[in-house]
Amino acid sequence: MTINLGNNVTGRSFTLNATQDFAGNITVIGGNSNSQFIGSFEKNFNGSIQFNNTGGFAAAKTTLTFKGDVTGNIDFTSGTHTITFGDTNNGSTNFTGNIVGGFSTYSALVPKMDIEFKSQTNTVKGNVSVQYGTTTITFGGNTTTLTGNILSKATYSGKTGENIIKFNSTNTNTISGNIESVAGKNTITFGATSTSGGVQSRANPTNSITGSVIAGGGSNDITVNSSGLSIEKGLIAKTYGSSTNAIKVTSGNLIINEGEADGIKGSIIARNGGGNKNEITIASGNLTTQSGISNSSGTNTITLNNGTASIGGNISNSSGTNTINVSGTLTITGNVSNSSGTNTITIGTASASSSKTGSTNTISGSVTLATSGTNAITVNSGGLSIGKGISVTGYSSAAGKNTIEVKGSDFTLGASDSGYAIYAWNGGNSNSITVDGTSNITGNIEIGGGATSNTLMLNGGGSITGNITAGGGTNNILIKNAATSTPSTPSGGAYTTLDLSATDLITALKSLSSLTGNITTNGGTNNIVFENKIWMPSQVKVSNNIMNLEGISSGTLTTNGGTTNLVLRLDSATNSGVIPVYTVKTTGGTANLVMQGPVNVEADIDYGTSGITNLIFASNNDGKTADEFKNGVAG
Repeated sequence: MTINLGNNVTGRSFTLNATQDFAGNITVIGGNSNSQFIGSFEKNFNGSIQFNNTGGFAAAKTTLTFKGDVTGNIDFTSGTHTITFGDTNNGSTNFTGNIVGGFSTYSALVPKMDIEFKSQTNTVKGNVSVQYGTTTITFGGNTTTLTGNILSKATYSGKTGENIIKFNSTNTNTISGNIESVAGKNTITFGATSTSGGVQSRANPTNSITGSVIAGGGSNDITVNSSGLSIEKGLIAKTYGSSTNAIKVTSGNLIINEGEADGIKGSIIARNGGGNKNEITIASGNLTTQSGISNSSGTNTITLNNGTASIGGNISNSSGTNTINVSGTLTITGNVSNSSGTNTITIGTASASSSKTGSTNTISGSVTLATSGTNAITVNSGGLSIGKGISVTGYSSAAGKNTIEVKGSDFTLGASDSGYAIYAWNGGNSNSITVDGTSNITGNIEIGGGATSNTLMLNGGGSITGNITAGGGTNNILIKNAATSTPSTPSGGAYTTLDLSATDLITALKSLSSLTGNITTNGGTNNIVFENKIWMPSQVKVSNNIMNLEGISSGTLTTNGGTTNLVLRLDSATNSGVIPVYTVKTTGGTANLVMQGPVNVEADIDYGTSGITNLIFASNNDGKTADEFKNGVAG
C-alpha cells in the first residue's frame, strides 16, 4: 500500500483502521506539516513501513498504533512520526524487525520518530539505527528485551543522528547486543525518573548489556538511575578522531566484563587518539571490572563518590591519561604501568586522611613507568599495599616520575620478581614515596644514572628489609620513628646476657631496626637517616663477646665511589647490654657517618687506600635544624 500525500500539497490526510490481522507493506510519501497519516492496527501486523520524501517535501505527521505483534521493518527518511505498541492492559508485545532512521538528500528534512512500548512484556528482535534525525524509544511495563544492536552513524554527506532510548521497565531491562556510535550519538537511560502526583519515583530493575559499548567516532551517553548496570563485553572508545563513552550511575553498582578492540583485551579500553574518552561516574555504588583498563593515547576517567572499586587486571597506559578517584577501597589485581602517559589515582577523601586503618587498598602487582610520564597515587584513607615493587626506567632525558603519598595510614611494599622493591634508572627519572603511617618494605632499593632519584619519607616509622644501592643519582631515605623514653625490649626481658636464644635476640633487634640489609654506594649519593631506631647488624657485642647473628645479611656499609651520608639518631639510649657491631668499607669516594644523640654502637672500619671515612658525633638534635650534607660533611 502506497500513501502519497503529495509534493507540497496542503491538508491531505489518510486514516487506516485494521480490526483484523494486517499483512502488507505500507509506504508513505511526501506531504507537508498540515498533512497526516493515522493508522490503527487492532491485531497482528506483518509487513514493512517506510516513510519517504518526494521533491524535497516530507513533513507529514504520522500516528500509528499497534495492539498486536509486529513483524517487519520501520524505515523513515523524513517526517515526524509517533508510534505506540501495545497498551498497559496487554500482556506482551513482540516486534521483530529493524527500526532505521535514514537520511534525506534535502538538508531541511530532519526526520523524527517517537516510539513507545506500553505492554507489560516488550520484546524487540532487531536493530535500532539512525543516520539522521532523532529516534526516541520509551519502554514501559515490567520486562524489556532488545535483541539486537543500537547504532548511530553518519550519512554520506556527514549528517548525524541520535538514538534516545529509555528503559523504564520495573523488572528487567536487557540489551542483547552492542551499543555503538560510529558517528552521532546514542543516549540510553535505565530506570528513568517518572512523576506521579508530584512525587518522583524510579524503577528498580535489573539492567544489562550483553554486548559491548563502543564509541567509534560518535558518543554513547548512558544514565543509570537505579539498580546499577552490567556490561558483558567491555567499554571501548576507539577511532582516529574523537569519541566518548559517558556512563553515569546515580544508584547501584556497575559491572564491566572483558571486551576486545584491535586485538587488545580489557574491560575499559581507550585507543587511537587523544580525543577518545571513557568517562564513568558513580554517585552511590561500586565498580567491578573482570579485566583491566587499557589506554593508548586516549582518556579514561573514573569517579566513585561513595563506593569501592575492584579492577580485575592491569591498568596500562601508553601516551594517554587515566584518572581514577575512589572514595572507598580500591583493589587492583594486576599492575599499574605507564609509558609516556599520566596515571593519577586518588583513594579516599582529604577529610578522611586522619584515619589510620591499615593497608586495605591493594595493588597486587607492580607500579612501573617506562620512557617518561607520571604515576601519581594519593591515599587519603585505608593505607596501601603494593605487591611487586615500584620502578621507573627510560632514556636519559625522560624525567619520568612515580609519586606515592599515603596519608594517615600504613604502607606495605613487596619485591618484584628480580628482588627490587624500589628501582630507578637513567636521567631525571625518580620515585618519591611519603608515608604518615607505618611502612613495611621488603626488597632491595637501587638507583643508577645521572640525576635519577629515590626519595622515601617514612614519617610514621617502620622498616626496610633489603639492600640499599646507589650506582649514580641519589637515594634520599628517612625513617622517622617516634621517640620513646624506654626503648622496647623483647617479651623475654632485657637481653644483657646470653640467656636469650639467638632467635629471640634476632627478633628483638629487628623490632628495634629500621633497616635489615646492607648499604652500598658505587656512585652517586646515598643519604640515609634512621631516627629512634637502629640499623640491624650481623654481629653484636654481649658482655665483651662478639656474637654472629646467623642468617642475617646486614650491617655492612660499602663505599666504592660517590658519597654515603648515614645518620643514626636516637633521643634515648638503646640497651647497653647488647651493642650492634657494623662493618664499614671505604675503597673510594666518601663515607660520612653521623651518630646523633646517645648512640651506642661499634664499627669495624676498613679505610682502604683511596676512600675517605668521616665519623661525626653530635650530642643532641634540636628538632629544628634540617638534615643537610655539604661537601661530604653533615652540618
